[in-house]
Amino acid sequence: MPDDGCMYDVEQCDVPAERRSALRHFRGRRRLWLSWLHTDEVHPIWPTLHTMVWTDVAFRTLTAFMSNEENALNNPLIEEALVKGHLATQVLAIRRLVEDSSKDRISLRTLLKGLSASKGPRAGHSPE
Repeated sequence: MPDDGCMYDVEQCDVPAERRSALRHFRGRRRLWLSWLHTDEVHPIWPTLHTMVWTDVAFRTLTAFMSNEENALNNPLIEEALVKGHLATQVLAIRRLVEDSSKDRISLRTLLKGLSASKGPRAGHSPE
């Protein structure tokens, strides 16, 4: 089993010999994209999405408790801090994910551009 997470080595794949270099290149790009999603040291994409969703769930849960007039969460200072904090964290996460940046920064937009520009093999993609 190859070390790139694929089941077969390139030589064992049902790919014409002249296309194997393209497959190797695609696998290298795939390894890079997967590292952006999961293991990037600074800003992996999946944990950012997970944090956004979890923060939103926590925010919505806390704001649901604010409907009770006698609840301590109904304090205007707490309400303001909760809303502003939630808004700020969501905006920063969205900005980072959709940033149209140079190639040295990782963002969801950069990942999607790389995927769409890739000429490599894809599921359901027939060779030309």
